[in-house]
Amino acid sequence: CRCAEISPAQKQFGMTDATGAALARVEEHICTTLNEITQIDCMTQSPEVDNDLLFASITALVDGLEHVQTDSRSADIRLPLQLLECIDTARSPDEFSAALAEHSAAAKRDLGIKTQALNSLGEAVQRLAAQEALLSSSAELPLPHTTATS
Repeated sequence: CRCAEISPAQKQFGMTDATGAALARVEEHICTTLNEITQIDCMTQSPEVDNDLLFASITALVDGLEHVQTDSRSADIRLPLQLLECIDTARSPDEFSAALAEHSAAAKRDLGIKTQALNSLGEAVQRLAAQEALLSSSAELPLPHTTATS
């Protein structure tokens, strides 16, 4: 397991240092808990089981899971409802990610079209204003991508 650090992308999405520290603690407890599970698995497969050691490992496992639960509350982790629904219906989270990427790309294309339309409208309004002599000089409001004619 690795130590969790806050990346620039995490900061971009509003992750605070406190959230990052909480996530690091959660990850640490998850690693410890996974190690306990591995140890319990090895003990149960051994021909000679030390019941006291097994009981201590199970207790450590439960404690680790409780720490994960406690620390994850303070981490303020929020997941999109659609992602949880995807997982609940036994679909891969990759499907959710692919759909989200596709939706983002479509939104970006739509935004580009709207921006282009607004720029065209602005140019048309400025040309019309220049033709109607509503502008006192072309230097006040330069026409984008065109030159003013008086």
